[in-house]
Amino acid sequence: MARTPGAGTISQPLIDTQNVSGRVPFIRITINSINYSARLMYIEHHEEAYRDRAIIGLNNRDNALDELDVDGKSFQIGYGYDTTDQGGGTQDIVETATLWVKSHQIISVQGERIYQIYAEGMWMYLRERKVIAGINIWQASRVYPLGETTGATTPNGHKFIVTTAGTSGGTEPDWDVSSEATTVDGSVTWTENGLATPYSNTFNRTHTVYGLMELIIEGALGWTLEALGGVDDGIIDTFTPVFDINRLPFENAAALLYRLIWMTKGYLRMKDSTTVQFVFPQTSDEADQNYFSDRPHWFTEYTEKTILLIPNSIIVLCNQDPNGQWGTDAFPIIVGTASDAVQIAKYDSGNEVIQIFYAGNIRTQVEADQRAAAIITRMKSEILGGRLVIPHDARVELYDKVRVKDTRGVA
Repeated sequence: MARTPGAGTISQPLIDTQNVSGRVPFIRITINSINYSARLMYIEHHEEAYRDRAIIGLNNRDNALDELDVDGKSFQIGYGYDTTDQGGGTQDIVETATLWVKSHQIISVQGERIYQIYAEGMWMYLRERKVIAGINIWQASRVYPLGETTGATTPNGHKFIVTTAGTSGGTEPDWDVSSEATTVDGSVTWTENGLATPYSNTFNRTHTVYGLMELIIEGALGWTLEALGGVDDGIIDTFTPVFDINRLPFENAAALLYRLIWMTKGYLRMKDSTTVQFVFPQTSDEADQNYFSDRPHWFTEYTEKTILLIPNSIIVLCNQDPNGQWGTDAFPIIVGTASDAVQIAKYDSGNEVIQIFYAGNIRTQVEADQRAAAIITRMKSEILGGRLVIPHDARVELYDKVRVKDTRGVA
């Protein structure tokens, strides 16, 4: 949802000020506790689904920035207005998602010297961070669900899987490392599960998709994943997948999160202070913001483009035999399906275009159909494209739903 006074994410004076025509936005650039706002000459800032970046030019006519090195520093850009005449503070802003300075350069042109910064955002940072996730280390007095794996606090080269769920004991057990031997630990029974593979782990239906995101975002990165707060696509907090970390050597955090996002119907929104939020936009949602051609909040230009949905029918093949085969007696193929009848009818009066996906670890028809629905929902969300030009609006966030009300051309 967009920023609102009720949620404490934007002030009412800032909203009132930006609705007054002719105002010049205030942009705050503070890096390493130094405010460079007065030096700002230009800014090009892109916030996109899986990439955000900025080019910022600072006035350096006095050569004061010649020795400045801000590479590697993190910061948030603040956007707002001077809200004094609307009952606010002198400069009222909201901050964007975190950016990191990747490079800087000194530019000298006739009449100007510029200190230019190039910065990238949280998704690019996630692509750089490898998740080093070894097997979980045993903990005392902890509840262990069926299927979770662990290893001894003093590594013995083996991993152990929960075959009877329960609570571990107060002291570490003596691990039996014989093949498939059992070890009793409080009310938990562990079974030897082979040699431990360094820096990898398999979560065998022990965590929901949200729980796995939390392990990566909060556990591996030290960021914050907001609580769902009632946002639910029927998958995020109920589906417990078989999920491998580092199934390819040393995956980055972005790749792991991409895999999890594609299991759902939602998206991850990057917010200020390295906070991440799961959002689930729906066509039935009320608009977060309204823009008008004849009154605040104005828009100056709007272009809308619709795209034919291709593919318009999804098939997901599930229930692969653990030995890698498909369609065995013990593991018959489960087929999940989802399609859009309206889009099929639009394409040459009934041209069904099918795309097949594989999800071998899904074991039920319900979960197979949910995966197919999640895939087509994501594809459908991308068939409406548009371009909206407005005076700066500090309320709007990525994935917000906007409504445009245009009276132009009406007699």
